[in-house]
Amino acid sequence: TGIHPLPPHAAVPIAGAFTLPADAILARTAKKRSQLGLTTLAREGTRTSADGTKVRFREVMRTGKGRKVELLDGAVVTDVELTTRAGKRYRYKPGKGPGVPEQAPPDPVVVFLLSSSRDPGGQKGMAFLRKAGIDHKTTAMGRQDRNLAFIIGAKSWETERAQIWLDQETYAPLRLVSFQGETRHETRLHGFGSPLTQGYFPRMIERYVDGKLVERMTYDKIELNPSVDDGALAPG
Repeated sequence: TGIHPLPPHAAVPIAGAFTLPADAILARTAKKRSQLGLTTLAREGTRTSADGTKVRFREVMRTGKGRKVELLDGAVVTDVELTTRAGKRYRYKPGKGPGVPEQAPPDPVVVFLLSSSRDPGGQKGMAFLRKAGIDHKTTAMGRQDRNLAFIIGAKSWETERAQIWLDQETYAPLRLVSFQGETRHETRLHGFGSPLTQGYFPRMIERYVDGKLVERMTYDKIELNPSVDDGALAPG
């Protein structure tokens, strides 16, 4: 019973591989994502929780604003989770008011996947690294599944250091490890290049807390650049 992780990723070091400094990697990442011309995104799919419970959801995102996830019971919204670009997360039920936000773990989806800024010096990416506690002076190369990746913050075998993995070709984030106090948070992004999501978004996102898989979001519908007004991403 419960949710089971996908087979472990092979974190394979690339002996003697040439890498780049973090600011160059991040500048290339921003340029690559901006070339996609993506400013808003709407998706639907299934969220599976740690106990195996499956719930349908819909989600909207907008550059510079954040993302909102609505859990559904049929066509009825039962719960809302709103994460702002500043990292504040509101959880509430429709009509009940947003209440006091919590500080969300660093989110590579909002910062890296939905970016329309070229950010020539990689400054926005560097700000994300500082917030996530990632050491920008350490870079390496590794291979996750079939993807060759830049690693910022650690060597490929250093699993207990804050780090981010970015695909060498698409510059999409593949993995993020961060810490809140003693709690280890990890996000893994799978399935870039699938017929459904192509290079815009992963087919699946998994979230781990202290090594335990707590949530899997699998996407089956996606709409690029739909109309999303400011009110759609405002709490309440």
